[in-house]
Amino acid sequence: MSKPLGMRNNNPFNIKYNPANDWVGQTGQAGPFAKFDTMVHGIRAGFKLLNTYKTKYGLKTPLEITSRYAPTHPEEPSNDHLAYAQFIAGRLNVGINDTIPNSKWFKLGETITHYENGGKVPSHAEMLKGFELSQG
Repeated sequence: MSKPLGMRNNNPFNIKYNPANDWVGQTGQAGPFAKFDTMVHGIRAGFKLLNTYKTKYGLKTPLEITSRYAPTHPEEPSNDHLAYAQFIAGRLNVGINDTIPNSKWFKLGETITHYENGGKVPSHAEMLKGFELSQG
């Protein structure tokens, strides 16, 4: 059984490739998604992106985050940001319109990687290291 695309790309958040984003460890792209040299660098980028959503755009609820992160639109009809928000809310024990407490942002990242990769996730040590690197 092959690994999900996000895991093969060392990009468990499935961050879209954008040439304007010069992520640490980014090595190119595979289709619309960025590729990273290590899982930790891909995780770092994912947490950096979530931090930007919170600090620059003021997105702090599951529904606000998924509306931007995985919007439902004609190019990706399989994206159901409401179902995604409900999944996140359930895992974090908050409502879809509730502010995610700062203490749960690491768990948010774990939840997103779980959802994006069909339950296949990086190791806890990789997640923690990527999270720590994203804080600097």
